[in-house]
Amino acid sequence: MSDPVRKSRRRRRLTIGGGCCLAVIVLAVVAIWWIARGEVAAALVQAEQQAKAEGYDFRHNGASFSGFPLQLEVSLDQPEVAWNGGKWRGPTAVTGGAWLTDPYSIRLAGPGPHRLELGPLNLEIDGRVAEALVEVGSKGAEALELKIRDADIVVIGGSGTGDLAQLDLNAVPLPPLKNAKRVMAVSLDMASLVLPPEASDQLVELGPEIQSLRLRAGLSGPLRPGRKSAVVETWRGGGGHLDLDLLSLQWGSLQVIASGRLQLDEALRPAGTLDLDVAGLPLLLQALAAQGKIDASLAKTYGGLLGNMAQPRPDREGRWIALPLVLRDGRAFLKLPFTDIPVARLPSLR
Repeated sequence: MSDPVRKSRRRRRLTIGGGCCLAVIVLAVVAIWWIARGEVAAALVQAEQQAKAEGYDFRHNGASFSGFPLQLEVSLDQPEVAWNGGKWRGPTAVTGGAWLTDPYSIRLAGPGPHRLELGPLNLEIDGRVAEALVEVGSKGAEALELKIRDADIVVIGGSGTGDLAQLDLNAVPLPPLKNAKRVMAVSLDMASLVLPPEASDQLVELGPEIQSLRLRAGLSGPLRPGRKSAVVETWRGGGGHLDLDLLSLQWGSLQVIASGRLQLDEALRPAGTLDLDVAGLPLLLQALAAQGKIDASLAKTYGGLLGNMAQPRPDREGRWIALPLVLRDGRAFLKLPFTDIPVARLPSLR
């Protein structure tokens, strides 16, 4: 057999082999995509059932899939979650997707209005950017990152509004019980918050608008999915605590910078001590006196003393004084050098 004939047959075999390999790869990609689609659809059904068993009602008006061949995308129509004492309803559609090369990292996007009901508080948060990243493992969700940027907040049924500059939440829902590392971190920046009349009328001396609010906090201890009472008891029993790295508030002439650690007492009420740096404390005492929380003469006497004790700071406006806020026995106290002033009652998480 001549060399040209052998070369021609070799080329033909290579072509056929290459075509077969390509066909196998295409069929494999198609099969993987459809298998992943089926698993995600089944996971959505399982998530609804698991949420209902844990006291949450998760529902939507249908899911659609796209992104073939290299990405699996799913769109949920009008998703919402309801629980005892609250409800979240998303925008018209929340879309998510994962690359087939990394199917365990699911990115979600839901810009638009989010309706949030927390007891008597009814909010609509319209975020220009609303994104989440869910890391999934063999036991379900293992990590969550949530980002909301440049959002308008409206208090439904009231006149309260707010400008949410940034909200970042990073959570690890299923840490080991013995692991005391932070399972949730929150970063919040608000440019302004106009309170509804029912709230601002209670502290009229401070005005209707909180000019700025910043929060940096971390939650440590065992968190497990389930009903609220069981989750809270487990978290407290496992040494759970909240580290308040920073709470910065400017409300009229009142400025507060706070940090500290809080936990729960046996009655599941907040307990611990926060270190406060306060400017405008006499104004806060006047507001508390107007509410009937403290005696008016006490507010006037101590307000004058604290005003004289306050000192200017080189890097801040106003006159500042440092003092602890002690949370114990279901009440919050301003701990002064000469007395403790009760400023609030603390509810039980039961």
